Amino acid sequence: MALLGDYFSREGRERRAVLRVLRSLHRSKAPFRMEIERASLHFYSMLSLRTRVLIVAKPMAISNEIRRGGRVRLRVPDEPDQEVGMEVISADHRLLSGNRVFLCDIPTHFIKSPPRTEDRFSTVRFRELSLFVRNVRRSFRIINLSTGGCRIFSDGEPQDLLKELGREMGPARIAFGRKLAIELDAVVPRYYNHTTVGLQMHLTDSGRSHRFLSAFMRKLETVEMQRLRVESLG
Repeated sequence: MALLGDYFSREGRERRAVLRVLRSLHRSKAPFRMEIERASLHFYSMLSLRTRVLIVAKPMAISNEIRRGGRVRLRVPDEPDQEVGMEVISADHRLLSGNRVFLCDIPTHFIKSPPRTEDRFSTVRFRELSLFVRNVRRSFRIINLSTGGCRIFSDGEPQDLLKELGREMGPARIAFGRKLAIELDAVVPRYYNHTTVGLQMHLTDSGRSHRFLSAFMRKLETVEMQRLRVESLG
């Protein structure tokens, strides 16, 4: 009776729901979004469900970021409010096919914390992508971007944008050469280190700026998927 009670308990129902998600991803072999916790790096992968372990395809571009004992999370396809977290138990494993993978424990619960609301993408490859702020005499290279903020390379001199953390500065503009212009009402410095500054962005009400940013974020996602592509597990 104890085992039967566990099967119908809330924990038992959630465990079965998680397994249904994993079995569906196993059967479909469809790529899904994953994130390395703490590193805030995400990629697209595929998985194979075994009796006691999950086999996850490993993108070589961020191979060193996946470590034993670290945690990763996957976003359930078509369910943006659901994520599953798991621990890496082997960071580097080679299949008989020669493909590189990493191994995770089989999760039993969905993540309780709110899911990530913004995807952040690296823009390091786009060397012409710059931030201009009124009354600041220089431009800043943007090294990653989300719909709500960006990180700029400060070249060792962040003080221009850090006279006061939390203070609105602007108006501002994101420019990609002459091809792209996203107008901002303000940017707000939130943190910095010796080389980078993190900024919150407030877009203008202009529909044009919102359309430009949405289109550019889709482009960044496509580039990221191509860069972090993985080999099939089949």
